[in-house]
Amino acid sequence: MTSLLLLAMVCAQETPPPPEASRRFFKNEAVDFFGDRAKRLAAAKAKESAETIWAEPVQREDGSFSIHVPPKQVVEFLNSPTEENAKAYLAWKRERLQKLQKAMETLKKVAAEETPKKQGPRSEADRAGKDESDAKETKPRTPPPPEAVTVVYFKKSG
Repeated sequence: MTSLLLLAMVCAQETPPPPEASRRFFKNEAVDFFGDRAKRLAAAKAKESAETIWAEPVQREDGSFSIHVPPKQVVEFLNSPTEENAKAYLAWKRERLQKLQKAMETLKKVAAEETPKKQGPRSEADRAGKDESDAKETKPRTPPPPEAVTVVYFKKSG
C-alpha cells in the first residue's frame, strides 16, 4: 500500500520548470508599470531619425519636444543636389500640391452645398429694381468709428 502511495505521488509531480523560468514571475522581459519602455523606444527611434542635420526639434502643445525630419525627397535633394534629386523633389512637390488643390476644391463644393441660401426680406436695391451688386458698388461700407475712451488717473500725494 505504501509503495502504491509513493508511486502515485511521484507520477502526480510535475516536471520542474527550467531554471530561467523559475526566476521570473511574468512571461515578458520586464514589467512596464509606467510606460517607460514605450518612452525609451520612442526616444531611440527619434534619435535614429535625428541623425540628419536637417532634423529640427519641435515643441508640442503639451510642452514635450519631438524631432521633425523633413520628407525623404527633401533630405535627399538637400544632401546631394543633383538633377535627378531635383526632379524627384519637384515631382513630389507637384503631387502634393495637386492633392491639396483637389482637397480644397472638394471642400468648396461641399461648403457651397451646405450653405443655405438667404431668403430674407428684400433689400432697397431689389425694391428699386436694381441689382444688389450695383447697390454695393455705389455705397461702400465703412466700419463704425471707434468709441472714445476716457482714462482718469488719481495720483495719491503724500
